Amino acid sequence: MARIKYRYNCDEHTARAILGSRIQRDQAYIKVMLGQPKFSPAMQGKLEEVERFFAESPDEILCCPYAPASDRSVDALQRIMASIGRKVPYYENCSQIRSGIGKLAWRFTMRGPVLCMKGTGKPVEDTGKFVQIFPGTAKGKKVWRQRKTVTFPISGKDELYPSARRLKEIITDQQHWFEDYKVTYREETFSGMEVVSVIPPEVRLVFPVRINSVYKARNEDLIIRSESRPIEYAPMMAMYAAWLYSTFEYPRPNKPLTALRPDGKMVQSLVTAADAVDREFQKKLTEAIAESKKFRRKYA
Repeated sequence: MARIKYRYNCDEHTARAILGSRIQRDQAYIKVMLGQPKFSPAMQGKLEEVERFFAESPDEILCCPYAPASDRSVDALQRIMASIGRKVPYYENCSQIRSGIGKLAWRFTMRGPVLCMKGTGKPVEDTGKFVQIFPGTAKGKKVWRQRKTVTFPISGKDELYPSARRLKEIITDQQHWFEDYKVTYREETFSGMEVVSVIPPEVRLVFPVRINSVYKARNEDLIIRSESRPIEYAPMMAMYAAWLYSTFEYPRPNKPLTALRPDGKMVQSLVTAADAVDREFQKKLTEAIAESKKFRRKYA
């Protein structure tokens, strides 16, 4: 604890959180544990390994000292995220987006946990990034069937949708972000993050914003990514991810750990990334509204 407080120039609470991140425990557990007269041999071994890590690792690996982001920086991030959040319903309400979502109930259905074709009841097969369907008949009724392989260009009456997994997520209002964005470090898995393929590898925070759309078979979720840090920093980043998701009222990842406000540099990187996403989404929304007007005139 003394070594962590010295290296990170942090208070007792933060030091307990940082120590806990290395052994998959929150700071409250560490507080109780440190009050015990002795540790089990297994825990003693873990603590000795952690002590060596903080003693021998350079500042570049530890990213120390720790200076939590100011309220002003956090407020800036919240303002931008609120701006993105306000635009989402307007985008989803554009005629071409709403029409695509409306079609799903006439093309697909859920039978328990299985996504099936409406009418035939056949399970939708995994055909990669897209699902291609075509109109057919069964017992004299029009039904939709799935093509075994996706072919381009799409023929006249065929329809193209995002992957089977994406369709299921939208229809059932599920998210698999903790599975999509995760990092394994020293046999521990942390969510809300991804590995950056550089040498040596690094990790960064990932924050997705769901867009309910199947327009042009695209996955239109907005993805905000932070700056990257050394892979050894993954446990600390996992606490940052817990804070980030909780702050914006998402189910929080990495529950065994303490949610720790990111340092100022990390939050500033999120502000910069979120602002870029917001500006790009505004352009996209403007184009979608114009297209929506044409769509309504076409089908009026």
